[in-house]
Amino acid sequence: MLKKFLKRVRMIFVKAARPNLIRCGPGTYFGKRVGIGPGKVSIGHGCFVGPECWFQSSANIGNFVGIAGRVAMLGGEHSLTVIEEPLLEVKRGINKPITIHDGVWVGYGVIIMHGVTIGEGAMIAAGAVVTKDVEPCSIVGGVPAKLIRMRFGPEDIEKHKMMLANRRKQLQ
Repeated sequence: MLKKFLKRVRMIFVKAARPNLIRCGPGTYFGKRVGIGPGKVSIGHGCFVGPECWFQSSANIGNFVGIAGRVAMLGGEHSLTVIEEPLLEVKRGINKPITIHDGVWVGYGVIIMHGVTIGEGAMIAAGAVVTKDVEPCSIVGGVPAKLIRMRFGPEDIEKHKMMLANRRKQLQ
């Protein structure tokens, strides 16, 4: 009972201490030392954000998303063609938000670059570097991340999407 109370108090402080966390659904858990940098982050219902994660980019995270520890969501890029300034002084380039749809699992130590969209029910293997969009219900891994296989066959993908849709309706 005390443990549950302390968890609730911690979540209140997590939300208060992170002004860039613009939305956080009920039942979402944050591990220790989660950093939310300059981007705006929105997180849905029933999510898990593991310890030592870092959100440097704006991110829209759906419902029932699991993010393991030490995941980094990076944003922005430096222009490599500016002649007049050292690279460290070049102003940030484009910074597109990251979108993670419902029911996604992101493994330990994954790096997700800005502008990436991860489809419903996808799984990202530990240590992957995601530089391109990920299809729904796929499993990707590696550096850079590539398709390993699909989680389900075509008929099961539809069942999985229906289950996620029903869970979303229950939230409303």
